[in-house]
Amino acid sequence: MPLVNPLMSQPIVELALSIPSWHMVEGGRDRALARKAYHNAMPPLIRDRRRKGSPSSFAITLLRAKREEARERLLDGELVRRGYIDKAALATALAEEPGVGLGYVRILGLLDMEVWIGHWRRLGADPD
Repeated sequence: MPLVNPLMSQPIVELALSIPSWHMVEGGRDRALARKAYHNAMPPLIRDRRRKGSPSSFAITLLRAKREEARERLLDGELVRRGYIDKAALATALAEEPGVGLGYVRILGLLDMEVWIGHWRRLGADPD
């Protein structure tokens, strides 16, 4: 089936580009124009919120559940082997409770890199 993205149609894009940017953040709130347009249709809890949720709790739960696998993959991985990461500092970070600070975000990024390297190695390519 063809991909149809109605929000990228010319009339919608032209309308969006014609609205001055300061209207989009009026009163220091992002999406201010949409909030104003749907003011009476949205519950106050949603309409007045300042932040949206994030996938952080899921990521932290996953990292806690797979902590040993993550530790093994990172400490024995290519990034440490090549000296791109300080192994002692990484071991310290992995020993901390995920979610206490923002360290888990860096750990997940490093895991992404290790998975990427592993993917290319399995394909027979060297990611260097």
